[in-house]
Amino acid sequence: MDASETSFEQSVLTRLPLADAVMTIARHVLEPTVLNELYEENRGASYQKSLSFAEMVELIRHALIGPKKSLRAHLDAAAEAQTLSATPRAVYDKLSRMPIAASQALLCQCTDRLRRLVPTETVSPNIPASMAHFSVVLLDGKLIKHVPRRLRPLRLDRVNASTLLGGRALAAYELNSGMVLGFHSHPDGEANDVKFVPEVLSMLECREGLRRPLYVCDSAFGTVMQAQRMAERGDFIMRLHGGTSFIRDESVPVLVGEDRFGRETRDESGWVVRLGDGVRMPVRRISVERDLEPLKVITSLMDRERYPANDILELYLHRWQIETMFQEVTEVFDLRRLIGTTPKAMLFQMALCMLIYNVIRVVKHYVADAGKQKVEDVSSEKLFGDVNEEMTAAYKLIPEPELYELIREFDSPIDLVEWLRARLATCWKKIWLKASNRSRL
Repeated sequence: MDASETSFEQSVLTRLPLADAVMTIARHVLEPTVLNELYEENRGASYQKSLSFAEMVELIRHALIGPKKSLRAHLDAAAEAQTLSATPRAVYDKLSRMPIAASQALLCQCTDRLRRLVPTETVSPNIPASMAHFSVVLLDGKLIKHVPRRLRPLRLDRVNASTLLGGRALAAYELNSGMVLGFHSHPDGEANDVKFVPEVLSMLECREGLRRPLYVCDSAFGTVMQAQRMAERGDFIMRLHGGTSFIRDESVPVLVGEDRFGRETRDESGWVVRLGDGVRMPVRRISVERDLEPLKVITSLMDRERYPANDILELYLHRWQIETMFQEVTEVFDLRRLIGTTPKAMLFQMALCMLIYNVIRVVKHYVADAGKQKVEDVSSEKLFGDVNEEMTAAYKLIPEPELYELIREFDSPIDLVEWLRARLATCWKKIWLKASNRSRL
């Protein structure tokens, strides 16, 4: 490569700050040695041969973000350039057998490295001040749909074809950083994801940088058993399950007030009781009168002065953000376009889609800071659209080996944070702002 070629390629990359930032973050997070060690620890009976786990991650990442619109197109281009170490059939076969534990570890460990790149001064989590000392973790289940029905028996059998599902996962979303911390999954799409709570809580227990967790969940988790499990490792705010009884403590007065919408609230102390064996647990129940049905939220935060009822309701209001994350992962990051048709392949793709979501979330922090905006006001869809355009331009104009040489490598997260802040300081666009969301409760 002569000097003129280097100058041209560097000038191209200089004009593509988003692509430069995303590829630099990916190089830092998806370091091949780390990925292959991760796979060895979680592979079970699987193995690495000519095609390594790090190469598989890179192949699927290129199919999800970049110039090619499908894995097959990327494989054909790699085969033509003689950069593919296996046949396309071998790639699809390996994808179909991807160990679920490796997919879970990929998202979990890479997100830990990503969280160190979040500039804490730009975090705007909408968490009440009384609960700022918690790591607020939203829990909810995700089912993979839109499964391609390629097998002939399924195409001919309408009953089976209409009920064909992919895998299911229970995801943990940290409201503070806006990232998916990880998930525990199962290949059966009809599995009850509430049963995965112990595994997810154990996964979160050993995470670096997490403060005392405050779990926020919907009514599917609002039982005595799940409340006890979460209280052993932190605190919780959850909607009361319809089949769980609440007994009020008559010695504690009921506090009646109003939420910010002017609706009556009732703050009561008492116990949730499991029918059958009578097992009970002390909680606060906060009820809100609504037109359709009352909202009943239970919490382990018993101190009424330190944790006012309205703060608890405000935090529960943000539970829907995990649903927004699921929607973005499905629609913006293309989980609807499934690359593989086996549950293991789908769960591996979901892990990578969520990891890409987290990468874009990191970029959102920096561009929001550059534009003096709140992170929550930046549209993932609009920003990711520009990222994709810049990535396509980079791969079209710069040969991949030369492009890889131009991407900077950082050993220290602190140095990378400073570089990202400087690299993205002038790339803010007003078109990245999204429409304001109305409050939900």
